[in-house]
Amino acid sequence: FFFFFFFFCSRPGFSLVWRMAEPEPEASPGCCGCCKKVAPPTGPHSNRPANVRWKQQQLPAWQPIMSPMSIMIWLFSIALVFIPLGGGFVWLDMQTTEQVFRYDDVCGTASGASCVINVSIPTAMSPTVYVYYQLENFYQNHRRYVKSVSWVQLMGGFSWTNGSVWNDPNGYCDPVSNRYPCGLVAWSVFNDTFTMTGNNFTNWTTTGIAWPEDLSAKFAFPPGQNASTTGFNIVDEHFVVWMRVAALPTFRKLYAIISNNLAAGNYTVNITNNYPVSNFTGKKLLVFSTVSVLGGKNPFLGYCFVVVGALSFAFGLFFAIKNCVSPRMRGDLRYLDWNLKPSG
Repeated sequence: FFFFFFFFCSRPGFSLVWRMAEPEPEASPGCCGCCKKVAPPTGPHSNRPANVRWKQQQLPAWQPIMSPMSIMIWLFSIALVFIPLGGGFVWLDMQTTEQVFRYDDVCGTASGASCVINVSIPTAMSPTVYVYYQLENFYQNHRRYVKSVSWVQLMGGFSWTNGSVWNDPNGYCDPVSNRYPCGLVAWSVFNDTFTMTGNNFTNWTTTGIAWPEDLSAKFAFPPGQNASTTGFNIVDEHFVVWMRVAALPTFRKLYAIISNNLAAGNYTVNITNNYPVSNFTGKKLLVFSTVSVLGGKNPFLGYCFVVVGALSFAFGLFFAIKNCVSPRMRGDLRYLDWNLKPSG
């Protein structure tokens, strides 16, 4: 708004109200009061910029003077803030526990086959424990993949008549149309299943893994239909989680939640291997993780804060030593270029 305001009122023939004092004609009828109509310039200086503060570069400005002392204060202040914050972030990350198990190399490539992996938890994991599946080398962020979805269909905004599920009139689901649900995203949904036993483990829950906003506003059956009539449970939370596409080729999606303490020991996970990954050289992993207030286990943020703080402290120390050993007076004219030339 302010950009267009200044642009419009600084056009040739208009001047801002805080223009330099000089006689000006009265405002033309219909003017908003922020500008006044003036006669356009004529003659040899007709291309001269308008005599307004905006075009004459006379707007108020603040230009700080960078002295050695101010630079050192800023650098040491950044170090004083960033190093403790980074240390706190690293400490929070150390409180989280994460165990990762790859299983695609164990289960093989046979679709629908069952396999078993042994999961060893070395230390007890306090609730809440989140169970994820992880895919690698799967590009959910590909443009054609992301666009191949019909949200009108997913929200139940069409009429299911005579068994006609969807004719995709706008081609949103191309190249997977005339299906329910249509589109590449929906038809590539992850469908491996997991069950875990052993060490007095009770069960995990798959309720509450999707965002409530997604379930209430973005996924619904067509009017008068349900999972039995359509042949697909559009509000299944695993499906809803999958439909939030990932930004990177290696990603995790929530599969289940363990609300009780996961004791240390050995567990057995039974897997139904339905999802092939060999055709795109991918990997499948099962992840058990706790979280902190910063999320899952990822020390990158804490290390970044510590490194930035350490560099700021090092540069501040360098400038302090330099200023003590060989100080330079601010505004010293001896350092001007023409004063350095030998007199001849």
